[in-house]
Order: sequence, then structure tokens, then C-alpha cells
Amino acid sequence: MDAKLTSAFFSLDLLKTDDLPNIAIGFLENGLESYSLAILAGEKEPNPFEARSLFKKALIELDISIPTYDDAIRDIVQYYCQTIISGNKTPYEGAKSILDDVYKKLEDDKEFLTFIGLISEFDDFSDDIRLDYYGEEYCKNIRSGVEEKIKQEAQRILESLWLQDSNNVGHS
Repeated sequence: MDAKLTSAFFSLDLLKTDDLPNIAIGFLENGLESYSLAILAGEKEPNPFEARSLFKKALIELDISIPTYDDAIRDIVQYYCQTIISGNKTPYEGAKSILDDVYKKLEDDKEFLTFIGLISEFDDFSDDIRLDYYGEEYCKNIRSGVEEKIKQEAQRILESLWLQDSNNVGHS
């Protein structure tokens, strides 16, 4: 995960405090250097407030902006949709990540309702009762079809994000 995306996860409070020292080490290993990053990388059992403060300072020292709430949501959704399309995550895992990390933070947002329905359908056909009733092969085919629909929805969302970005070019 790159520094910009990491700052989006940080912005939405999706990074565990215990993970911040390892993230700092990863940044250092990738050639990013700052005083606060070096201190954070050396923390064995970080104090939550201090670790978050050091990470925020490190981002500032590295001139990595912490995105607004809306920009962080967009960046994270784009990331998960790309992982679904590229196959870096299964469609189910990617859609579940969007729901767990993004959807729960939004109020009355209908953008991700399709994922909720598809995750529910996938789970239904993973259930032992349905497996026994319909058989493994039938349920596997249904889950495969659901994953294809998740990929299509991820593609639709990526295209909609691209259109939003292109419509905002030159507008401040």
C-alpha cells in the first residue's frame, strides 16, 4: 500500500495503532525518511495517542497530505475496486472490505447496496443447509456468478469515480 493510500486509511481511522510502527518501518524501507517516522518505527508497544500523533507528524514531514473524509472514502473505494478487478483480492473479499471499511462510515449512502445484496447471496450459498439441499456444484456455480456480478459492480464504481474526477478537473 502506498503512502497516499495509507494516509487515506489513517484519515478514516482504519489503521490499528499496533500496526503503525510496522507501517513506519515499511515507509523507511521504501526510502521515505522523517524524524517522527524513525521514532515511530522504533516503538515496540506504542501508546495509541503518541503513535497516532507521531504518524500524523511523519506524514506532514514527508509532505503527504491527509485527505479529506470524502477524498479518503473515494481513494479507499477505488483501491478495493482495483484489487477486485486485478484479482489481488477475491471479489467477495474486496466487496466485504468495502462494506467493512467504507459503508459502515457512511450514512444513508445507497452506492454500495448492490455489494450488500451480493455478499448476502454469496453467504447464503456458502451455508451448510443450502450446500446440503442444492449440492456443492450448484452452490459453487451460484457463488461464481455472484463474484462475476461483484466484478461488474466494481468496474461500474471505478468508471463512475473516473467520471467524477474528470468532471472536477479545473474546478475548485
